Amino acid sequence: MFNTVKKSALIVSLAVATFAAMPAVAEKPAISKIDIKTNFDAAQNSNALVLYPEIETDLALSIASRVETSEDADDPTIRIEITKISLDGDTMLPDSAEFNELEGLVIFEDNNNEIPSQTFPVMVAAYSADTIVPEGYVLMAPDREDFYQGLLSTFADTVADLLPDETNSKVSR
Repeated sequence: MFNTVKKSALIVSLAVATFAAMPAVAEKPAISKIDIKTNFDAAQNSNALVLYPEIETDLALSIASRVETSEDADDPTIRIEITKISLDGDTMLPDSAEFNELEGLVIFEDNNNEIPSQTFPVMVAAYSADTIVPEGYVLMAPDREDFYQGLLSTFADTVADLLPDETNSKVSR
């Protein structure tokens, strides 16, 4: 199954349509902190953290490689709550540790109010090529060797793409 999934298409769903019309060339703000936490409720019965104990760190590093970072604590921050890791909707992953869905809530905050704070969900999934793509999903051709890294990379790319534009979204004072 996992080998089949590796060869499958990556599908990214962005649940907030307002971010779809962002300019192609936009200056993104420097980020002072990337904080990632897993937030699985008890009903999910998930074993993902047992199988992937470093997923928070790995995702933070992946995002940090895609955004400008800053040592200035006054610069904006990104908080992410990973809310679901599953294989075809099942949060109890098999012993093979396969998963094909990663969901999270991204919270962009600027304590200086120079850029409006924003919250948006990010959902990344991989399905076999013969699966019907759900409405609203964008099909991406697979080009990554490692499936785990592929899901994290696509999640990080989406977060970086959806960060607000620093020059066009400053709040008037």
